[in-house]
Amino acid sequence: MTSKLIVNSIRHTGASADAITMDASGNVTFPANATCSGTATGFGGITYADSWRVTADISAAAGSNDVTANWERDDNNFELIGTGLSHSSGVFGFQETGKFLIRNRFVAYQSSTRRYVGVQLLLSTNGSGGSFSTLIESYDAINASGQNAFCAGGGQKIIDATTTDFYFKFRTVVIDTTIFDCNTDQNRFCFDVIKLGDT
Repeated sequence: MTSKLIVNSIRHTGASADAITMDASGNVTFPANATCSGTATGFGGITYADSWRVTADISAAAGSNDVTANWERDDNNFELIGTGLSHSSGVFGFQETGKFLIRNRFVAYQSSTRRYVGVQLLLSTNGSGGSFSTLIESYDAINASGQNAFCAGGGQKIIDATTTDFYFKFRTVVIDTTIFDCNTDQNRFCFDVIKLGDT
């Protein structure tokens, strides 16, 4: 036999205000703190996290070049949370609305002369084939003299994706041909996306 308590508020006998209120749609409001002695589920937390990397070195020509090939979702001690990103030839889509944190990292090297090395994050708000504008530029410099020299950099940006037409991509920017160090087992040229909340 089941029983049912039908109320629209709950109050402690010694309190002057309701501790819990409920509306007709089933929404519950706690005006003060709530403490759970067991395992709480369905109360927020991270609902969306994705991680991608490039699996093979990029030989970036002088100027600006979109990073289109050899992307893979991180498969080393990582588990996708939520729907994750859509992907096609280096263009990524959120697939849902919300406020997202994007963090990217790169490593590059060269064996001679002095060079600047950078990566840009570009965003389109009108679909994967729309116009992209630069949101992040991260640069470092390589000063090598007859031996391999490395540099590294990265950036981060919070994006408010108000529709599912938000897409982004990465672009290398170098003064002369430079190798971006990539690996299929390590996150060297990579990025993470974490959903912080609703739009």
